[in-house]
Amino acid sequence: MKVFPLLAALILLLAGQAQANDVVVKNAWAMATPPGTKVGAVYFSITNPNITDRLLSAKAQIAKKAEFHTSISDGNVMKMRRIDGGVAVPKHGTLMFEPGGLHVMLFGLKAPIKAGETFPLTLRFKNAGNVVAHVKAMKPGATMRSGGAMKHKMN
Repeated sequence: MKVFPLLAALILLLAGQAQANDVVVKNAWAMATPPGTKVGAVYFSITNPNITDRLLSAKAQIAKKAEFHTSISDGNVMKMRRIDGGVAVPKHGTLMFEPGGLHVMLFGLKAPIKAGETFPLTLRFKNAGNVVAHVKAMKPGATMRSGGAMKHKMN
């Protein structure tokens, strides 16, 4: 029967695409927030070993909305600017989301972010699909990155 070899070839093709579209999100962290604070920020790195991709959106259950922001210097003042349309993730590169640069802003926090806790952050990529990062909350003033690594393959 010719259907089985065709199905097998399709499965191998899809498996190859999954390998080509891997992205790795590492060291996801956020600073703990004081009681009553309604905003927070998340930082991490994205390594893209293969094809060019685009980070389209972020979502966290602990907040009403999440946006991509960057910090820019305007004279002696640091300002944040929202980034619309997502963020390019270059092939064979690493993109850093870090204090003073790119970051995910969380708005409408449902409760304070407490040091030592973790929460999921879903990152949606154009090619790689959804990647769930487990964000580790650090003590206020922390400068070290902490957290695990997530690897996603398209199904």
